[in-house]
Amino acid sequence: MSADLGAAALAGFAPFNIVRAQTAALKVGVLLPRSGVQAGIGQDCQRGVDIAPGILKELGLSALEIMNGDTETKVEIARSRAEKLISDGAQVLVGAFDSGQSTAIAQVAEQKGIPYIVNIAAAPQITEQGYKFVFRNFPTAGMILGDAFANQKELFDAAGRHRRPQCSCTSTIPSERR
Repeated sequence: MSADLGAAALAGFAPFNIVRAQTAALKVGVLLPRSGVQAGIGQDCQRGVDIAPGILKELGLSALEIMNGDTETKVEIARSRAEKLISDGAQVLVGAFDSGQSTAIAQVAEQKGIPYIVNIAAAPQITEQGYKFVFRNFPTAGMILGDAFANQKELFDAAGRHRRPQCSCTSTIPSERR
């Protein structure tokens, strides 16, 4: 997940040309669930946030000023933290992992005209509403499932007609167990 957020930073800023055009640091509001039920995931994503400024600097891009906001794994907190980061000067928002929180942030970003890069949230409606300031760097839930089924079919075909598995399981390993 850390690399995903770094990639979001790299891919998300380039279209706006605001990184190269300004001399002051770009103020990036990062909204993640650093507490609450999803705290572990938010903390994993934070590691990506922590390395993004160095990567961008190595690429010769402008400096970043990271402005962190804890969504506390709550939709209304995500909305209010997005509003606060924007009022504090954030020029772009990134986050929030969870689709509910990301939907709330997307509404605020669109209303305020601030670019928002959805990190990981897979609900398709976040980016299919015609918003002009909301972008994603992660596939939608439908894309994820489509790929999973295609991969299962490929595995079944590779196993051969007489050795087809009776079942298949797709899972992830929590970062603390890697």
